[in-house]
Amino acid sequence: MLDQDYAGRAVAHLADRLRKNPESWQAATYAMSILEQRAFAMPTGLEVELPEGLPRALPVISSDGALLAVADRDQKVRVYDAGNGRELFPPLVHDSELVRLAFLENASVLASAAGDGSVYFWDAGSGKLQHNLKTHAKPLRGMAVSADGKTLAVAGDNIVEVWRVSDALAGRPPLRMLPHSFQVGGILLSRDGNRTLS
Repeated sequence: MLDQDYAGRAVAHLADRLRKNPESWQAATYAMSILEQRAFAMPTGLEVELPEGLPRALPVISSDGALLAVADRDQKVRVYDAGNGRELFPPLVHDSELVRLAFLENASVLASAAGDGSVYFWDAGSGKLQHNLKTHAKPLRGMAVSADGKTLAVAGDNIVEVWRVSDALAGRPPLRMLPHSFQVGGILLSRDGNRTLS
């Protein structure tokens, strides 16, 4: 089986859509999602204004370009086949406002981080809940995933928690809990997941 990376083609397609329709906030959002997950040179000069009323969690596209996850204002996540636009299963319901979405483990798992400190892990093919991780990061303000999809970090209040995804799915404790003397507003992970920026 060939290990193909469709992210480059997806970005090129979305850039073409933006050239034809600079008002397409959906194309801009999807392109930014891919660029967050891959090491691409960031183009400059295009500014897209997003409409009011969007949820805090921006849409994400899987690394292979096959799946699209979108958060609604009503605390639901919808997963679509990116090729034909068909919704794959009923919406994934949450108890709190969604902060961040991310595909993990070669797009087989969708993680959704909610403001109440919960991180939900869903089977990306069926929508079945695999695990609900309760963190100490309340209110949860950010979630980051390493480029290889194997490390996950959450940030909230004055703490950052870092997990191996396999440990989080199994309900094991985090690798690291990093207390801060200030409120953490966001989090980034290095490509290998070994370094954290808050």
